[in-house]
Amino acid sequence: MRAGALGGRFALPCAAAAAIAVVELLVTLLGRDFLPGFDAYYYAVQADFLAHTGRLRIPDSGLVHYAIAALTFCGLSAENAVRAWTACSLALFYATLLLLLRRCRSRSLAVCLFAWALASPTILFLAVEFPKNFSFLIAFAAWFLFIDGRHTRLAPLAALVCLAALLHKSALVYAGVAGCALLLPALAGKIPLPPRRLLVAAGCVAAFFLLWALFATDAPHRADLLRLKTSAYTPGIIALLGEKNLPSPIQAELIFALIVFCIQVCLHWGKKKRLLLPALLTATVAMPAFGTETFNFGERFALLCPFLVLLSCFLLYKDEERRFPPRSVVFALLPAAVLCAFARLPALYPPERDDSLRAYAAMTEALAPKGIPLLIVHRGMHFYYKYHTGRDAFSFEPEKHWDKTRIRRLAWGLTDDEWQAHLPAECGWSSGRVAKMPAPGYTLIREDCWNAARRNVNPAFNPDLYDLMWNNPMNPSAPRPTFLYKKHTDDGDEEFPAIAPTGG
Repeated sequence: MRAGALGGRFALPCAAAAAIAVVELLVTLLGRDFLPGFDAYYYAVQADFLAHTGRLRIPDSGLVHYAIAALTFCGLSAENAVRAWTACSLALFYATLLLLLRRCRSRSLAVCLFAWALASPTILFLAVEFPKNFSFLIAFAAWFLFIDGRHTRLAPLAALVCLAALLHKSALVYAGVAGCALLLPALAGKIPLPPRRLLVAAGCVAAFFLLWALFATDAPHRADLLRLKTSAYTPGIIALLGEKNLPSPIQAELIFALIVFCIQVCLHWGKKKRLLLPALLTATVAMPAFGTETFNFGERFALLCPFLVLLSCFLLYKDEERRFPPRSVVFALLPAAVLCAFARLPALYPPERDDSLRAYAAMTEALAPKGIPLLIVHRGMHFYYKYHTGRDAFSFEPEKHWDKTRIRRLAWGLTDDEWQAHLPAECGWSSGRVAKMPAPGYTLIREDCWNAARRNVNPAFNPDLYDLMWNNPMNPSAPRPTFLYKKHTDDGDEEFPAIAPTGG
C-alpha cells in the first residue's frame, strides 16, 4: 500500500483532531443522565445479560453486543459500556478513514475529506443511533484499502466482506453493488484480474453467505420480505428529507452531500469507467422506503449519503495532485471541524429530549416493586424498563395464548372520564387492576381489563379514542412481525413463549 498525502506532518494533526473529538464525545456522554439513541437501552440490556449469563437476552447475531459486553469486564456498567463503545467505534472509523486517505496524492483533498468526516453530524448520528450499522460502516470503509484497480487484493477483501455481513445485513447490498462495479470492467477485459484468484475469492464469499443464510440467527429470511409489503416506494433519500423529526444539521448535510455528488457526476460524465463504482454506491440512497415508520428500510440506506459521497470524492480524486483549497485554508479546517464535532451531540440530542426519559425513570421506579411478570409498553420505554428492572417487557400486542391476567399494560393518553365510561365494572379504580402512574397521561392496567375497555369503544361515536387505543404506537396493538418469530423458534420461556405450545 502506497503511503500518500497523509503521511508525516498531515497525519499527526488529523489523528490529534480525531482524538480530541472522541475524548470530548466520551466525556459528554458520561456526563449525561441517560443514554442518547432510541435503541440505546436495547444494547445495554443485551450487554448486561450477556456479561452475566454468557448469552444474549434477545436472539441477535450482531457482533457489537459482544464488543459492548467485553467492555463491562473493565468494570463499566452496561450503560457506560454503551457510551464507551460509541466513542471506540467512532475512533475506529476515524482510524480506518485516515489509513484510506493516506492513499490520496493531494494533501489538501485528504485533509478536506477528513475534516468533513470529523464535523459530520450524520456520521455521529449513525454511531449513536445505529451501532450495528455503524460497525458495518467501519468494515465497509476498510474494503477500499484493498480495492485499487489493477492491484485489488482479493483475499483480505473477501474476508472483510464476510466480516461486514456478520456486523450487519446491509453488507449484502453494498457487496453486490461494489462487486458489480468491479466485475463488469474485469469481465470486459479492461481490468486484468487473474480469473483463478477471482473465482476462488468469489467462491469463498458465496460459500460464506450460503452458510450464513442457513445457520445465522439474523440471516435474511423469506419472512423479511413481509416487511417490504407496502405502497411506500418513495426513494429513501426523499423520504428521509421529509421526516419531521430529522435533526436540521442532518438535513443540511444530506442536501450538501447530494449537491457535491451531482457536481462530481457532471465533471466526470465522460469518464464512465471511473464514475461507475462511486455512482453505483451512491445510488443506493434512492432505495425505496418500503415502510412508513421512521428510519425505514430505504431511509437507513439514505443516512449513509454523506459517507458515500465522501468516499466517492476519494475514489474520483485520489490519484490527482491538484491542491484545493489553499494550504492556509486547509490548516484552518481541522480546528473548525473539531469545534463542529463538539457541537454535534447537543445539536442532535438536546438536553430537553431527556424529559421523556425522566418520566420513564419515575415510572420504572414505581413499577419495580410490583414484580410484574410482563409489561406491555411502547418502544420508547420498553428497554429502559427492561434494563433497570431486569423484568420482561413487550412492545407489541400480546400473543393470544398468553394469560392476560398475568400481564399489565402501561396505557397512555386516556382521560379519567374516558376510563370511567369504558372500563367494565369489575375493573374499577378500587379493584386494584387499574392505577395512576407518576407521569401525566399514563395508567397501569391489567391486560384483560384493557381488552374489555378497548372493545367498549365505538369507532362511529368516538373515532379519536378508538384510534388512540387501536392504532397509536404509544398503546401497542400491532402483532409481533412475522420475521421476528424466526428468532424465537427455540424459545425457552415457559410462561410467555413466542410460539404457541402444541395444542395451545
